[in-house]
Amino acid sequence: MESTRKQLIDLLEKEKGYVSGQQLSDSLNISRTAVWKHMNELKKDGYQIEAVRKKGYKILSSPDKISGNTLQWGLETKWLGQKLIHYDQVESTQEIGHQLASQGKPHGTVVIADAQGKGRGRMARNWHSPKGKGIWMSILLRPDLPPM
Repeated sequence: MESTRKQLIDLLEKEKGYVSGQQLSDSLNISRTAVWKHMNELKKDGYQIEAVRKKGYKILSSPDKISGNTLQWGLETKWLGQKLIHYDQVESTQEIGHQLASQGKPHGTVVIADAQGKGRGRMARNWHSPKGKGIWMSILLRPDLPPM
């Protein structure tokens, strides 16, 4: 579903003007109702989308907030971030990463948060992680190397 939304954004941004619901429906091989539902989800993620009868849809502005969808839409990596988990606020992305590792989540899983309450840096030092002041994330790596 997220890839469909990415394709919708790509089509709308490429045209720079209005794109009809029928054209989007045909391009993505989905129903017009599905296009409408995806547009509503994009609005929830912060996109301002104008819908004009007999003209179609047009992106007026992109979101100024982070969400899992907005982070993955521009991502073109083979493994890093293919599984991406976003939170508004957590105690520590590293703690969540440890939990996910024990649950068997894949190599390259990224845990990202807008803010951390108890972030930790090197040598367990407190890490000040306020909202809007940085990128607070942990990456789960499972390298194909022996531990030594």
